[in-house]
Amino acid sequence: MVYRAKDLGLFDERQVTNIYKQISFKKWRTIEPLDRGSKAIPFEEPLLLKRVAELVFQSGRYGIDSFKSDVALSARDLERLTGYPFAEEGTDIDLSPSLK
Repeated sequence: MVYRAKDLGLFDERQVTNIYKQISFKKWRTIEPLDRGSKAIPFEEPLLLKRVAELVFQSGRYGIDSFKSDVALSARDLERLTGYPFAEEGTDIDLSPSLK
């Protein structure tokens, strides 16, 4: 990505050198930032979407079950996108891939 940005003229030699130094310092040459066990880049916790979901569901105008069926995403994906707990407590989330 750095090389492509340089090729497009977005970065000059000095910027490319600094970016490569940062990559080496953060040890991203040996471990990708989002690899398992790596805490280099923490996942962002959605705040606004969680608050919106709380307000909508607490108002009673839109139910969680109808939202889940309308959006057609798994409870796990909805939780990751919004930060709102969609999975019922005590139920295991099926992580196996499915074809639709």
